[in-house]
Amino acid sequence: MSGAGGAQAQSTNMVMASCVEKIAGKNSLVTPWATVQNNCAFTYDVKVVWNNGPDSSCVELSVREQYTSTSTPGATFDRVAIC
Repeated sequence: MSGAGGAQAQSTNMVMASCVEKIAGKNSLVTPWATVQNNCAFTYDVKVVWNNGPDSSCVELSVREQYTSTSTPGATFDRVAIC
C-alpha cells in the first residue's frame, strides 16, 4: 500500500507544479534568468530547477505572486518544483 500512496503524492505534486508557471526568462550564456508566477488557488513553496546550474532556494509564493531566479552562466531553465 505504501507504493500506491507514493505514486498518489507524486501525481499531486505534478498537478500543483503545473499551476506555477514560467512567464518570462532567458537562457543566456552570461546570466540566465526565469520569472515564475503562482497561478494556483493556494500559496506554495516552490523552487526553480536549472539544467547545468544550481537550483534556486525554496521560496513561498502567494496567489498571483512572481519570483525571478538567476543561475550560473550556461544554465538552462528546466522546471518549477514544489518544495
